[in-house]
Amino acid sequence: MNAAADRLQVAIDAYRAKEGDGLDQHAKDVLKRLAADWRAVDAFVAVLPNGDYWDVLISDCITASERARTHAMRICALRKRLQRAPNAIKAVETLRDFFGGIRSEPFDPVKQALGYLRAEIDFRRRFTEESLGARSRKKDASAAQAEGLGWLRESVFRLSGRPNLRHVAVLAEIVLGRRDIDPNNVRKAVMPSHALRRGRNSAEKRSYYNEKTQKCPVRGKKIDRTGQRD
Repeated sequence: MNAAADRLQVAIDAYRAKEGDGLDQHAKDVLKRLAADWRAVDAFVAVLPNGDYWDVLISDCITASERARTHAMRICALRKRLQRAPNAIKAVETLRDFFGGIRSEPFDPVKQALGYLRAEIDFRRRFTEESLGARSRKKDASAAQAEGLGWLRESVFRLSGRPNLRHVAVLAEIVLGRRDIDPNNVRKAVMPSHALRRGRNSAEKRSYYNEKTQKCPVRGKKIDRTGQRD
């Protein structure tokens, strides 16, 4: 046990030295919790007995904590970005109409730039829809915990090739600062790769629906074919 604990401490110290000033206080707190809890030693040894990729698992523990902590804030930011998309499209179309009566060259650089800008807005809107679809849109503590659990679950499975649900639950309790996480909670948590596919499918369905109904994806308001609201 002491040898394993020393191995984990060495791995944590090496990770801390490698990241240096890149670690914020939240990340440092996660490292302290991992180093101080004997259950973390058991989990690391059980999941990766050879000590391979412990640095990756340490990094994923920090990421899981960060994603759980910032879940609500990121959902709000994504919603705001999606709400602004129709106005951004309207602004581009207004500029297109303005320059349309002034510049008539077939390969006008201004028109090309506006076309690129419109395409970028469409891409960002679609990406935001996929991102929202890949996450629980709830902003409560259970949704935040589920996102952190999903990240840890996928990390352990990817690194070890096995679910290791019990050890994921232990690591999650340490990393997220909880005492009520069990393997069943982990089993229900959606892994990021699965969530991404779900979000992409959801975005495609919304895009198809919007094209058919000519409705804005935000608040269901009707838009014309240029993307402007009524």
